Amino acid sequence: MTDELVPFAEPSRLPAPADLKETLRRELSEHVTAERAARGDVHQPEDTWALVRKLGGAFDAFSEYANAFSSAAAMARRELDAELFAAVGDSDGVPLAGMSVPDANGTDIRFTVEKGNIHAIDTDQVISVVIANLIEITRDTEPEWDEDVEDAAGYRARYETWMAGVMRLAVDQVLALGSYAMQVSKVRAFAADLGATGVDAESAVVTGSITTTSRYKGVKMERKERRKP
Repeated sequence: MTDELVPFAEPSRLPAPADLKETLRRELSEHVTAERAARGDVHQPEDTWALVRKLGGAFDAFSEYANAFSSAAAMARRELDAELFAAVGDSDGVPLAGMSVPDANGTDIRFTVEKGNIHAIDTDQVISVVIANLIEITRDTEPEWDEDVEDAAGYRARYETWMAGVMRLAVDQVLALGSYAMQVSKVRAFAADLGATGVDAESAVVTGSITTTSRYKGVKMERKERRKP
């Protein structure tokens, strides 16, 4: 058996990864520089097309090689896992222990079993406690109605203001227990529902809460078959 499982391990077949990287980058840079020098200034988009075609071909070729090596690396990783299972055993696909294998280059190939806890929270239960607790701590703050000094409409306005504060406090406490982000589509649907019931002013407030900004994410490049007339 050979000591190396790596294809092209012989020096004459493929250079070391660092050398290959440097060679590819250097030659690509030299070719691009030469092409641009020969082309001169760009006066119209078509002046760039010749180099775009060559760079597109290079990008496709490099990407295919990268995919080939990535696929082989993934296969080697799967086989490493299989060897760990064979060495220490497993339970339902989880290795029973890690392992450290000394290598000739002075390093150790270490397998560490990584585990994480998965928590589940009954949100209805937590929200019920938040509401019950707020009822208890805000009971003494409820506005009282003195029929001798105010009418029902005035008391109702004070009571609604108080209740809105309690409800806002409840929402804030729930939001503070985790992360939450509204969805644009659902907020817009909510605004539409408000508008459908004639609550136009509130619908406008909800719609106005949405701001949209553009963020540059790069340029998409792809190859597509040209349509024939």
